[in-house]
Amino acid sequence: LPRHLAPLNSFLDFGEAERVEWLSALLAALWGTLDWTVDTLTGALLEPMLDELRPTGISKMGLDTFTLGAVAPEVVSMQTVVVGGSAERGDRRQTGVASHGELIVMAKVRWRGEPNIAFSVRGPLVYGNVAPLSVHVTNLSVEGTLCVRLAPLMSCLPLVGGLSISFPEMPAIDYDLAAV
Repeated sequence: LPRHLAPLNSFLDFGEAERVEWLSALLAALWGTLDWTVDTLTGALLEPMLDELRPTGISKMGLDTFTLGAVAPEVVSMQTVVVGGSAERGDRRQTGVASHGELIVMAKVRWRGEPNIAFSVRGPLVYGNVAPLSVHVTNLSVEGTLCVRLAPLMSCLPLVGGLSISFPEMPAIDYDLAAV
């Protein structure tokens, strides 16, 4: 009997958070499409940042390859909080739509992927003017609590006025670098 109760006990130990294996399975099934979208968006965002933040002595930094690989993130647990809005008071926003507050989803996520991330670095201070130097990120893992905020919730389409996704605290990030 104790062996059969162990999974239930571990579920109850989450407190108000829910275990969501189904969401991890859904992410894994959709990861091919999501990976392509994330790769495209991240590459477009990172390229200008790399060049802007390059250190002295480096003439150019660029992103050669960026793919997150075939391993999807895992959602370990999730907690949902609905924060009340102004609909009860009859207030209207500028759009004329009653606001019903916001929905906040806190999700503990873990990703240990097999990414293919490569940067090129050029400049006179790179290994005695050997250019370009290719730097690869390997063994990347990220673990932390992700906050997904949908606000304001509205009583007509599109139902949500905005979406923000962030880590409220710095996630644990581990990786290896290899220069080629």
